[in-house]
Amino acid sequence: MTVVVAVLAAAVAAIGVRTTAHTDGGRRLWWLGGLLAGAASALTQAASPVPAAPGLAAGGIVAAALVDVVEGRVPTLLAHAATAVSLVALGAYAADRGEWGELLVGPVLFAALLVAGCTVLWLARAVGFGDVRLAAATVTAMVAGAEGLLLVVWGAFVVTGLAVVVLRLVGRRPKHLPFGPGLAVGWVVAILLG
Repeated sequence: MTVVVAVLAAAVAAIGVRTTAHTDGGRRLWWLGGLLAGAASALTQAASPVPAAPGLAAGGIVAAALVDVVEGRVPTLLAHAATAVSLVALGAYAADRGEWGELLVGPVLFAALLVAGCTVLWLARAVGFGDVRLAAATVTAMVAGAEGLLLVVWGAFVVTGLAVVVLRLVGRRPKHLPFGPGLAVGWVVAILLG
């Protein structure tokens, strides 16, 4: 099952990058989106108590983060699709186990806190609204509770901070730095360590 879900996530990411990227350079990275999503899917399935949920969400989250790196925007379709798939998978697993609070309600509440925090950053013009939408897609990491939320936030800010340091070291000062890749890495870290 793990391999099937990873291949599905890879295909979704490849198609997602190819169809939602607006530039030729972005569309040409379909293979990288597929490769990264397949790896993220396999890793998160092995570490999560709800294997299929993050495994399937990996396709949309990774594709959205890759488009954000190349084009500085998070495609709405990818962010919403990853959130929807996550919620359906978590809901199905919660229904099967009868653990609604632990497997669905709790993660949704913690994801709502992350979305609220990103909304504040958006209002302060620190992130784009696509990042707010992508934050909702990290709901599968919130199965770990508050620890999952903190790991997503920590990972997102560490990755983004390291990108700033590297860019400054090479003499570049971009006006906007994508936050989607940080959210994606934070999501993976939260699932692996949560």
